[in-house]
Amino acid sequence: MSNDGWFDYFANVHNNVYNNVHSNVMFNPFHRYFVLLFEQTAKGYDSRFVMPYWDAAADFADPASSVVLSDKYVGGRGDPNDDFCVKQGPQANMTVSIPNPHCLARIYNNGKKLNPWYSPEAIAHFIQISSDMSMFRNYIEDSIHGSVHLAIAGDMLYGWAAADFVFFLHHANMDRIWSIWQGIGDHQMMMDGNGPGGRPLSLDDSLTFYQNETVRSTMRLGYGKYCYRYDDEDIDGFYKPVASNKRFSRRNADTKNSALPKILSSRQAMVKRIHKALSPEEFAYYFPEWAKNYPHPNTGTNKSPTQNPSGINVNLSGFVDVDIDIDIDLDDIDDAVQKLICLPILSQPKDPNAMSHMDPGSSQKLYNKAKELAELLNGKGYSTPF
Repeated sequence: MSNDGWFDYFANVHNNVYNNVHSNVMFNPFHRYFVLLFEQTAKGYDSRFVMPYWDAAADFADPASSVVLSDKYVGGRGDPNDDFCVKQGPQANMTVSIPNPHCLARIYNNGKKLNPWYSPEAIAHFIQISSDMSMFRNYIEDSIHGSVHLAIAGDMLYGWAAADFVFFLHHANMDRIWSIWQGIGDHQMMMDGNGPGGRPLSLDDSLTFYQNETVRSTMRLGYGKYCYRYDDEDIDGFYKPVASNKRFSRRNADTKNSALPKILSSRQAMVKRIHKALSPEEFAYYFPEWAKNYPHPNTGTNKSPTQNPSGINVNLSGFVDVDIDIDIDLDDIDDAVQKLICLPILSQPKDPNAMSHMDPGSSQKLYNKAKELAELLNGKGYSTPF
């Protein structure tokens, strides 16, 4: 794909539409279609290819140690002695032509390390308190989405970030998170808020750049062009694996299945541990959707309070569709030492042309929400399974 110029193609498209598909609700439908096009292109090189996703939040405490960023997968930090050029993985020594020819670069925001970003607990909270599309887009784009771009840096800081395969792993996960939110209440076909240019976006509007595609066409997975699902679904607070189906392919968290069972079991353990740590009122306040179908043992039911009860103010042939069996229950394993939720470390790029859509005010607001939740859970003795 690289030799045929496809990464440059996707990088150029994303760079050209950058300001129209960020900081507004076009963000989600555009990127869903954009990732689908990449997947379809990759299938032309290997018909078994299924777009994997990187659940970056699961690696929140020490992102640089993620298997995704290891030499086994996409490689990690670029060589500091050679303009931070990526030297490992399927894109090793690849040249990016946008905006001028240069090597694909990754410049971590903390030397050899990556600063912590948003936890799975925070993302679950943001999903469940988002009552409309505009709020959901803001909470996800300006938290885990922006944090990953800003932390990995290099080409990931700019409009042409799609030159890096990490971009597609990351945005497949943004799509998965949107799919989870769409499964709540009447969210499936919800598209409110403003699109490009500050105009209200409707289901019948065309996608930015792809005028023959409508927003409506992107809204359901498993149908039409979007004949895929993700490997798990947050169903009533229980993360359950999705079985393969002849009608659609399944996008997985881990391409070779070594990490996927642990990730899914960690998500299940997270729900159980949070449920155990918080009072019924706190559980219903921070995780209202889980609370509806996951009654607290002390009350048998949960009602969402209106006020905070806590009082706290490339060769991609390895990426193929596979089946798995989940037989790990991390909640059966007691932690000898409490594993705290660390807080994300916010950063802003020095280059004013980098990630210009990130709103510092919005980022600070979301950080404060994540901090409030982390301090509550840590203080209750909760131990994160991630």
